[in-house]
Amino acid sequence: MNAAPTGTIPPTERRMKEHDEENGWSYDIQPLVRQIFSNSENFIQTENIPENADVFTIFRLLVDDNFFDLVIEQTNLYAEQLIANNSGGRLSRWRPVNKEEMEKFMGIYLLTGIIRFPTLKCYWKKDPIFYHPLLHQIQMSYNHFIAILRCWHFVDNTIGKEMSIIACIKSNQL
Repeated sequence: MNAAPTGTIPPTERRMKEHDEENGWSYDIQPLVRQIFSNSENFIQTENIPENADVFTIFRLLVDDNFFDLVIEQTNLYAEQLIANNSGGRLSRWRPVNKEEMEKFMGIYLLTGIIRFPTLKCYWKKDPIFYHPLLHQIQMSYNHFIAILRCWHFVDNTIGKEMSIIACIKSNQL
């Protein structure tokens, strides 16, 4: 019997397990460690939310400026990395994202989870079937939204995963 070509999954369960273990995967089930959370000033207390708070106010209580700064920095960095590796295309017109644009982007992105259209492009159509005034008031072009979506990033790819998590913890951004 010929050996399976490199990159293919072996056909039997035993060979699949051997293949996975050779590539660093484990079939051992690890115990789940529960984290105990205590009442802390770092958490948002429902008593602290104003009675007549709008959705944006509540959102900003959950997602603070540190989060936006991190996402803006990493999105712009990732865009630069993509442009350096792939010249031409839609990203050739990339301009760094600022806080206002990231807020608009995230607002549209969250609305696409509430208001359902068949495709992303439908959210920008002026056809009465798809038109939603709120999405047109935000004033972000489809092309710019798609470019940000392509580059939307939360972590620096140039450093290892462990170092990235440690950096976020040290800066209280995780």
